[in-house]
Amino acid sequence: MARNLLPLLCALALASPAQLPSQPKQPQAQSSQALVGTWSATVNWNLPSGLMITTSFTANGRIQSTTQNHQGMSFMLSGVYQFNAAQGTLSYKWQDFSPKQICIGGNCTPAPPPVPMGVVTTNSIRFLSPTQFVATSNGASTTYIRTNGAGFPTP
Repeated sequence: MARNLLPLLCALALASPAQLPSQPKQPQAQSSQALVGTWSATVNWNLPSGLMITTSFTANGRIQSTTQNHQGMSFMLSGVYQFNAAQGTLSYKWQDFSPKQICIGGNCTPAPPPVPMGVVTTNSIRFLSPTQFVATSNGASTTYIRTNGAGFPTP
């Protein structure tokens, strides 16, 4: 997967270096419940370089995201998040990734993280409905839909 497309992940950009707690705080019930669940978005999916992003948010402040391209190559990120519904901001910090190595023809080499680890990233979130939100960062927006966990919209 082209590394230059990775900044499009979740249409997010680096924020100030403020630190999130290493262990997630209990999110406020009202603000986190709107985001809790699994969401999916596509970025330039009509192009060969297109990506599908499937992201899950838990009520205890954990986030996991899988990004996959048309050829089936993918990577997974996991970390912690905080959602401020009053300000419409989502801040998260990636703490781990996989795969840790890339293997081609039986030869394996260590894989670098696809995005910076331990850096707080923030973007704006605007809900269009209970099953759809728009994430915006640096003028770029991506629309997410609530899914069944496999990337398919929930009825």
